[in-house]
Amino acid sequence: MIVIPPIPITPAMLTSSTVPYPDTARGEVAWATGTFSVGDERVHANKVWSCVQAHTGHAATPDADAAYWLFKRYANKFAMFDTLRSTPTVATSPLTVVIAPGERVDAIAFTKMQAHQASITIDQGATRIYSESINLVDRPTRSWYDYFFQKITLRENEIRFNLPPVSNGVITVTLTHPTADVQIGNLDIGMQEYVGRVQFAPTDDADNYSKITRSVIDGSATLTPSVSVPKTSQTILVDKADVPRIRRLRDRLNAVRAIWCGLDEKSTSPYFQSLLISGIYRRMPINLKHLNHAEISLELEEI
Repeated sequence: MIVIPPIPITPAMLTSSTVPYPDTARGEVAWATGTFSVGDERVHANKVWSCVQAHTGHAATPDADAAYWLFKRYANKFAMFDTLRSTPTVATSPLTVVIAPGERVDAIAFTKMQAHQASITIDQGATRIYSESINLVDRPTRSWYDYFFQKITLRENEIRFNLPPVSNGVITVTLTHPTADVQIGNLDIGMQEYVGRVQFAPTDDADNYSKITRSVIDGSATLTPSVSVPKTSQTILVDKADVPRIRRLRDRLNAVRAIWCGLDEKSTSPYFQSLLISGIYRRMPINLKHLNHAEISLELEEI
């Protein structure tokens, strides 16, 4: 199990993006003094604000006017870097962002994507020190029937742990789709932390929040669709010497969304997507019953 605590991407780090701000093509409108009704949305300070009380002519900006405005989400350009939400950035293909983190990072993760290909380059000054293209088309075939008739699907999540950890690297990411808009829930970079070895029998589960309403008259049922939240449970074997570090990591990740990868770099495994969670830990007890190693019972939930 490897976890990536993502570093916050500030507007200063995002040196270039093909997503406009505000994204007027997707309904974003920049805030300016005027007349507003409840529910009106305006963009200010990289965020989308919703009017909660009708008003006219207020000079205070939404971020300084809590009586009239409520923060709703990040603007489309910055949504992919929101560490607390999974609201996606949606953009015309190709979507390209350039990030100068200003610190060392050695891992990158893409989650909740809709794209055919992702490319990553890292430049150090005028020298390109890393380049990779990732084909996101996922079409496993087990028969000739599958080959001719199976629907083409796309991998929603991808991760790389091999970025060169230089302090002054400039990262360029490009996502492309030949026939539709590109979508990405979160783009995360950071320094990876090794937790331990996932043991046999991990579980891929989900909480389904859809509702079923049954009629007491005729027995009919009405379904109200809602989200299904992925979660996993796994037992992890940890060397005794790593327990103090894992305890510090647990404290640091309390109520922090991180990227949890149960199969490390085995991205070609059919189980890889099942054990990749962009979310929080619910439980992380460390059992000290063994002399030379400990066991972690880790429960994760996606956000």
